[in-house]
Amino acid sequence: PMNIGELHHKGKLRRFAVSAGVGFDADICHEAVVSKVKYFLNKLGLGKLTYVGIAVHRLFLTTPRTVTITLDHDKKITYPRTYFVALMNNRFEGGGVKFAPKAKNNDDELDIVIAADVPKLKALMLFPLAFAGLHVYFKGIHIHRTKQIRIEAQRPLPLHTDGEPLFLQNDIFACCAPEKIRVI
Repeated sequence: PMNIGELHHKGKLRRFAVSAGVGFDADICHEAVVSKVKYFLNKLGLGKLTYVGIAVHRLFLTTPRTVTITLDHDKKITYPRTYFVALMNNRFEGGGVKFAPKAKNNDDELDIVIAADVPKLKALMLFPLAFAGLHVYFKGIHIHRTKQIRIEAQRPLPLHTDGEPLFLQNDIFACCAPEKIRVI
């Protein structure tokens, strides 16, 4: 049995199996969907390079925002200069990035990974470490495990579920669906 995440925004429901994200990682998904470079690199079997190139490009264009999260209805934390909030049901997401090394997709909880108050040069250096899950040991990377989370952003930010972009949002609620699916 495997959990399925639920993302609620503006009265709409989206489900996800792997991850959902707000901010920088969603921005990468948005750009990858329309990238002509991705189409070309996929033909060569090098599609993963698309995400690396877009990530470096977006890093310099991204303006970190203040984000407040509320975990399990009571623990409220504000992060200034937030790049992203990743809601992980599995350890890996897009292109083999091990964002949540300890995530389990059947524990009825989401692993939350937040990058906040990290200088851009340091973020650039942490990116390769994320493929091995080593980014979590550095200052500015915050990990939480929760049954549900509310995310409130200073301004609307890009949003994705399993890499599929959604419109800009600034108030999101997520949790695990009450039912699980069976996977082999």
